[in-house]
Amino acid sequence: MVSTIVINRVFLLTHSFHQIPMSTERCSELTIKGLYHNFDELWIAEQPILAIAYIHEHFPRIGRTFISKLIAKKRLENYYEFLKKKAIH
Repeated sequence: MVSTIVINRVFLLTHSFHQIPMSTERCSELTIKGLYHNFDELWIAEQPILAIAYIHEHFPRIGRTFISKLIAKKRLENYYEFLKKKAIH
C-alpha cells in the first residue's frame, strides 16, 4: 500500500505536493531520532520531493533527465490545466 502511494506520487504525479503536509510532530520526531543516532545529515521531506532530491544528489545525470523529461512536462500540463479551470470559474 505504501509503495503504491510512493510510486503514484513520484512517477505518476497523481498526488499534489501539498495534499498531505508533514506534521510538526512528525518532523520533530524524525529530527530527534537523527540526533539520537548521531547522523551527520538528515533528509526530511515529503514524497516525491525526497525521492527526486535523492536521485538528483546521487545520480545527477539520471536526475536531470528524470526532471526535464518526465516531471517538467507533466507539471506544465497540470499547470496549464489549472489555468484553464481557473479561467472558466
